Amino acid sequence: MSWTPGAPIPSDNNFTTTPLSGGATYTGDWEESPRSMLLVQSFADQAGTLFLDFSIDGINSDSTFPVPGVPCTANIPKVYPAGVGGRYVRVRYVNGSVAQTEFRMRLYFSDLSNFYAPLNSPCALDAPAVLTMTSSNLGVSRKWNTLLKMKRLNVKGQTVEAPSFLYKFKLSTVEAENDLGNWHKYKIEEAGQVDSKDIFKEGEKLADSVTTGKVKASEPVDTDTTTTEESGEPAPF
Repeated sequence: MSWTPGAPIPSDNNFTTTPLSGGATYTGDWEESPRSMLLVQSFADQAGTLFLDFSIDGINSDSTFPVPGVPCTANIPKVYPAGVGGRYVRVRYVNGSVAQTEFRMRLYFSDLSNFYAPLNSPCALDAPAVLTMTSSNLGVSRKWNTLLKMKRLNVKGQTVEAPSFLYKFKLSTVEAENDLGNWHKYKIEEAGQVDSKDIFKEGEKLADSVTTGKVKASEPVDTDTTTTEESGEPAPF
């Protein structure tokens, strides 16, 4: 095993690419943690549940985190961080009732305390991320918020505001310019309603985390005074 100092250390004892049959369990080997944090990354074409077991002596399982396990949605990469809860650790993954045809999972040791999305990889549908919209993107942000607030649903004869996580949006960039130069800003296009129950639930959980304060979120503060002539939006100069 080799690694760059400070970078996550990949585990060789909690690593697999072998698909599991329906209801089967993968259990890694006990491994002494060299770092203060853990990160498990997995992908499977069937739903399953991920567990982290901790041990004081590397023989007995003294605790499991989280106790109910981490739900893993089919065909969506899962990245899960945790603090080291014992000197030794191993990964368990319980497959659902349907046999897998594709499964990849690995444990990493790290000093980092927060992981929001894997870098240098395609965006996963269940990977929450912060989309910063400042400067010239404030106008885009306002229009997006207005679009969401206009969404309405009829529930038992009453018109109510639709949850934002009910809808899908395509994110791209377009070029903008003024007398000072040119730059790129976000372009938001509605792509219909979410058609996956699992993805809807993930969005609902994230929205609940923000609402209850488990995840901090705030609107960007406009500190620019320079605006574009065309749209009145702040220019990034």
